[in-house]
Amino acid sequence: MMDDFNASNSVLPGGQPAKVVHCVLDRKGGWKDLGRQTLEAMEFPLCSSARITQAEIWKKVAVQGRIQGIVGIHYDEVQHIMAGKSETALEEILDFFKTILKSRDWPLMLIFSGVPELRNYFPRSEQLFRKATHFTFDDIDYDTEAGVIAEILDSYALETGLSVDSDLYSRDFIHRLASAGAFRWGVVCEIITKTVGEACAAKSAVLTREHFLNAWVTKTNMTEAVTPFNLPGYTSMFRKDKLFWKAIPD
Repeated sequence: MMDDFNASNSVLPGGQPAKVVHCVLDRKGGWKDLGRQTLEAMEFPLCSSARITQAEIWKKVAVQGRIQGIVGIHYDEVQHIMAGKSETALEEILDFFKTILKSRDWPLMLIFSGVPELRNYFPRSEQLFRKATHFTFDDIDYDTEAGVIAEILDSYALETGLSVDSDLYSRDFIHRLASAGAFRWGVVCEIITKTVGEACAAKSAVLTREHFLNAWVTKTNMTEAVTPFNLPGYTSMFRKDKLFWKAIPD
């Protein structure tokens, strides 16, 4: 959706095309590292030795937003920069986000994504929390959404010109794929993309169960004889709370 928006060439009153930038967060540091990562996403990196205050970093973010026509920032894996922080450090990070959102010079739309635990952090900042709209992706309901998984599989294969083996549309395989991804949409999509890559690397014209098996082995280092795609007892061996791990030890 963001790629489509950036490609739409929507023009701002100042004449520059509007765009949204993407920033993946990690566990290091606090608000200053958050500011550096934001400026890097804007393609305006700070020198690693620069001594700068929070207010100065925000001023640079606002200036670059206005100059470049950046109207929004997508922060992904936000839980990383929140986890393990003291109350003071967490308040500083939330305050940084609030400042970006409420700036009089150049307010930015913020999109946060990550694991469901994110919902536990934002209520600590009342102003930030009440300005947010929350979306949660529920786990896959196999009985009603098996067809959606098949459609996603089709879409990824179509993007790379692969045909899909009819076996992959069977209810047995779709349930195995959902189980392998712990019934989480994002993980199922990740498994599919890795497998499509496996098939493309093998220069195959058809996506098969064997490609899923090989991709799983590459990801987990498990033996080919023990995967969710070929093991009879896969539902007990690969549980939702043991993502990419065998629930039963060797």
